Amino acid sequence: MKPDLRTNIGGLELRNPFYAASLCPCSNVTPLEQARNLARCVDKGASAIVTQMTTLIREKDPALGKIAARSTIIESKPPFGKEGFFLACATADIQGYLDYQLEMIRYLKGLVDVPIIGNMIGIGTNENSWVELAKILENAGCSLLELNVSCPDADNPIDESGHAEILEGGSTVGQVPDLVKKITKAVTNSVDVPVFVKMTPEVGYPGLIAVALAIEEAGAKGVTVINSPTSIAPPDIYNGGRSKFPALDKWTFGGTYGPWNRFLTYKFIAVVAKYVPNLDILAVGGNVDPEHSIEFMMLGAKAVQFSSGILWRGQNSISRNIRFLEKYMEEMNYQTLDDFRGAALKYIVKQVSELEMKPAHASVDPNLCTGCGSCTEILCSAMRLENGVAVNDIEKCSGCGFCRLVCEHDAISIIYSDEVAK
Repeated sequence: MKPDLRTNIGGLELRNPFYAASLCPCSNVTPLEQARNLARCVDKGASAIVTQMTTLIREKDPALGKIAARSTIIESKPPFGKEGFFLACATADIQGYLDYQLEMIRYLKGLVDVPIIGNMIGIGTNENSWVELAKILENAGCSLLELNVSCPDADNPIDESGHAEILEGGSTVGQVPDLVKKITKAVTNSVDVPVFVKMTPEVGYPGLIAVALAIEEAGAKGVTVINSPTSIAPPDIYNGGRSKFPALDKWTFGGTYGPWNRFLTYKFIAVVAKYVPNLDILAVGGNVDPEHSIEFMMLGAKAVQFSSGILWRGQNSISRNIRFLEKYMEEMNYQTLDDFRGAALKYIVKQVSELEMKPAHASVDPNLCTGCGSCTEILCSAMRLENGVAVNDIEKCSGCGFCRLVCEHDAISIIYSDEVAK
């Protein structure tokens, strides 16, 4: 029997757990063109569509001109390669203006047969603005609302003492449980569709537990984890410290994108699933390979969105993930997503002191070792070179595995438990 890929998020039934996250179209397109672009995700198998971050601002000021966005790839030398990228884009260019979004939704509803999720941001901490926008999107036909208290590019001035003046909201709001609770409760009390809150990674651990609890207490059905973390692109060391962004001498703090975000997503899924288990979890961030989606669900996610996946590998990421999931479930003899969703949680303890470390040591294959010496240069006293080959002193070795991580020739393995020399 073919595996059943259906999932339910906040009472909303989806035919599979995969769909595109809220992405800003960094191109100047009409509402119809954008609707057609999003509809292509459904052609690839997406079970829902998420709008661009929608605001109450009716239309863009013509004086602002066309969208002006810049991206820069961050790379390390081999064996690490391409790690991620930064986007420089003004808030005025990444937000979805209301009239445009409503027209786009009207077109989209005629093109697709899947639920439309309204990603939205009110005016700062003014809950009335959040409620007004939520009602507009609900009336426009959105089947679920995703409150964006996490945008890393919202322009909130910060003074010299580190205090942020909350003008546009975004991640500055998402770090304060009371503000998140106030906004979320106002919205959940005003609409009939399920409400989810998109969390910011800036809140950290264990602070994210307090925010998730506030979201649950406010009546939301779930959370989307995570939005892009805030950082800053590195300077160009060969150009006097200027920006690495093309045609930009100056730059600022903003969102990061790509595979490196995945490790934050793992954390948020696992923490929310263990500490606030009644919230449904939608996972997004850094998932560029199909295996990452399975990992997200095995930690407790009910659905997986694609942001980095689409930016990294295109809209075909969705169909690729569906095919992989079906094959994986057949191979593992899983019939439904519930057969493995959250399976990892029983193996996750809350404190390091609860871990049971098995004795271990490193073992070097002399036929594969090239004598490069990398494993002897990591502050490890157990490894040394003898006659051009790495040799491990088992008595000194703790089995940490760092030598295996730096070996580019797969010459080192770790031997565990009863295989360890006594």
